[in-house]
Amino acid sequence: MTCSGLLFAEELETGEVNRQNEVWLKPGKTFAVPIDIEEERTVLHWEFTSHPKDIVFSVNYRSNQSVNIADAEAIVAPCKCDSHKQTVTGELTAKTSGIYTLIFDNTYSRLTSKKIHYKLAYKKL
Repeated sequence: MTCSGLLFAEELETGEVNRQNEVWLKPGKTFAVPIDIEEERTVLHWEFTSHPKDIVFSVNYRSNQSVNIADAEAIVAPCKCDSHKQTVTGELTAKTSGIYTLIFDNTYSRLTSKKIHYKLAYKKL
């Protein structure tokens, strides 16, 4: 699994990190975007597209970095998204602090690389 650096929710709010990103995902690979949310009742919003075909998307939760990502709790179950046809949007409200990881999964594809364009936003309730 390829992973972006750990993002902090506050960095998204202040614009310290780029909220819009693009990544090429090779066949058989996954890409993870871990976001450290330190406050409860924080809303994490995402939107993404893929090209040229669909992608599997999920969101996992870990209480801290010492928890293995394989042992993370599924918050948004893996779902094949037709994000090549329309933008997929979603959000979650963090009930507890911890690391919320957005996962783009292309392991089912044997031949096709996917270009994923994603945008993140954050707000406190």
